[in-house]
Amino acid sequence: MPRFIDSARAQWPRIDFSVGSLRGLDVADHSLSGILAWYALIHCEPGELGGILAEFRRALAPCGRLVVGFFDGDGDDVEPFDHKVTTAYRWPADEMSRVLATAGFVEIDRVRRPASDDIRAHAALAARAAWPQRAT
Repeated sequence: MPRFIDSARAQWPRIDFSVGSLRGLDVADHSLSGILAWYALIHCEPGELGGILAEFRRALAPCGRLVVGFFDGDGDDVEPFDHKVTTAYRWPADEMSRVLATAGFVEIDRVRRPASDDIRAHAALAARAAWPQRAT
């Protein structure tokens, strides 16, 4: 992970990058412009995801974006499978979108890559925090 952050800092020196814990980001409320959870959620139990996403929602600024990358699943159910380190989960993109919405996010983009002989199916969702409309 530090190598990725070093690369990002080198490419975009005016932007602050940091690594945080999924379960407790050490930042003020609504202070982050973006969160990248690239395969960071695949080992989380499905029941944990709501709390983790609520923490992301707390940390994101009103204009902030969340991008999650994960193994895409077939059908409607989240499926566990054996992974190199520990159990991982395949999330159908529609189900991940539903969990994001429940946590207060609005999906704004989706990319899916089907499986092939040597790679698993992949999905990435971009979302923004859902904010109440202001009276004008």
